[in-house]
Amino acid sequence: MFFVADFLLILLTIIFPPAGVAAISGCSVDLLINIGLTALGYLPGHLHAFYLEYIYMERRDIDEPLGPAPGVYSDLINNGGRPGYGAIVIEEETTVV
Repeated sequence: MFFVADFLLILLTIIFPPAGVAAISGCSVDLLINIGLTALGYLPGHLHAFYLEYIYMERRDIDEPLGPAPGVYSDLINNGGRPGYGAIVIEEETTVV
């Protein structure tokens, strides 16, 4: 279902790792870490970007929320692109008179 989008994301990450991370996390700590790792060396930036994409794609397809993945600071990646953990649903009480 997400084959074309995943393929383009991986292609973007191969060309420039921070661009792939920005596509899935936005402007976050994970993006800053990836920019630093890419500046230190092209391979560390790739490894970090592909790890983040793996976590994102894995969690996108499951229904129940999991805890944060090790080394991932963005809620968008931890939740597979869904809203964050802090969502509370408040149901209104109905009384029968």
